[in-house]
Amino acid sequence: MANVLATYVILFLFFGAFLHKSDAGQFFLDLSLSLPGNSTGGPAKVAVMASALFGSISGRAIANTVSTGVGLVLLVMIVLWQRRREDIPLAA
Repeated sequence: MANVLATYVILFLFFGAFLHKSDAGQFFLDLSLSLPGNSTGGPAKVAVMASALFGSISGRAIANTVSTGVGLVLLVMIVLWQRRREDIPLAA
């Protein structure tokens, strides 16, 4: 059992290192950002598409949630914060 576990852990570590070094995560995020454009709900659509793209690679719901959840929630919060900041008029 330890041999099988060690083999799969090594494979996942190599695959994760490959994805990190090749900037595959950034590629999936950029692809998702380009599809909805400036439509209403753009950040939420990006979150769903990026999660779906990563889910097609990992195949596990928990791995998908842990790896994409934090970053995509932050992405949505940052975009919404920037939009609200632009709407606030500055005092002269």
